[in-house]
Amino acid sequence: VSTAVMRPEFTSGNKWETAAENIQNKGRWSEEATITRKDGTKVTVIASGNAIRDTSGKILGYAVSHTDITRRKKAEDELKTSEEKYRNLFVNMTEGFALLDIVSDDTGKPVDFRVLEANKAWEELTGLSISKIIGKPMRKMMPDLEQYWVDNYAKVAWTGESMHFENYNKSTDRWYEIYAYSPSKGFCVSLVQNVT
Repeated sequence: VSTAVMRPEFTSGNKWETAAENIQNKGRWSEEATITRKDGTKVTVIASGNAIRDTSGKILGYAVSHTDITRRKKAEDELKTSEEKYRNLFVNMTEGFALLDIVSDDTGKPVDFRVLEANKAWEELTGLSISKIIGKPMRKMMPDLEQYWVDNYAKVAWTGESMHFENYNKSTDRWYEIYAYSPSKGFCVSLVQNVT
């Protein structure tokens, strides 16, 4: 197998042997790599190769290409950094945060909600273990949950109108100040503070 058309980054060490083996056995090869241009700049590419075969299946040669994905990789890295920054904010904020999904009965009446995501502050403020409640109907965890919690969260989730209120929860024996908003129809974010 000739490596004359391959960049040095792919012909050194075991890279080309692995690529050639994949092309011969599977008919194709693809790999992400960083290469250096003639002007010294580094770019990220997807290098791929396919076997060119005759009618009997014998390999006649290889078609190899490089697709520059530098901009995409930069955008992915920026997104990852942004996500890490906001995840850090989410985890360390002192206000409780929970993303809720409203549960309705067959007639469309709101009867419950599920916590889809919550931060540590929410767990501490409510006394409920995140690992035990995520995705489960809240009334299974708190059978005596007052209906006004469900009604308020459902109103926010379905109308898209934000709401600020204070309510008592018998199960935790605490008063909470809530700011609720809907990130998308059917869902509600509850920002919680203990005001007992």
